[in-house]
Amino acid sequence: MRFLAEMLHPMVRTNLAEVEQLHDFLNRTLVHDGHEIVQVDTSGAPVFAGRRIGAGVRGSMTNLIFAADGPKPKIVFSDALNNDFRVVKNEQFCLVYDRPLAAHGLTWADLSSWWADREGITGAPAREISRSLYRRLDRSLGDNDAERRIRRRVEHREAVHVHRQTSES
Repeated sequence: MRFLAEMLHPMVRTNLAEVEQLHDFLNRTLVHDGHEIVQVDTSGAPVFAGRRIGAGVRGSMTNLIFAADGPKPKIVFSDALNNDFRVVKNEQFCLVYDRPLAAHGLTWADLSSWWADREGITGAPAREISRSLYRRLDRSLGDNDAERRIRRRVEHREAVHVHRQTSES
């Protein structure tokens, strides 16, 4: 699987149309054996990894809606089988993570990168991006002190990690 995913790597193939064509071909072939090649990174050119297809329908996660800081969003499903949805009311009060999940799941770095792109602060230092995201997440907690204490603990741990990364650079 790793070899097949590496065939799509931007250092091997620079033509995006060719990458898409080969990616589609590989997945049409691999599906019969219970595997697929998924995009795991979008910074610059796409990078892929193999994974086993689990139970349920094929497709990517598209419904991570979180951190409402106002009225809850109203959601309707446009395709219930594939879990495709649309937010039809109060979208401005929630966050919708709309990127493919990497094989390793969603990391703070992935979420921070998404947030930086969404807010137009991509060139800002990692610490500033994290603080901005934490402030937005904090607003969604309202008066919930228990969740706020957990968030502060995570924020402190992440701040130490970001500080270590910038010190090592």
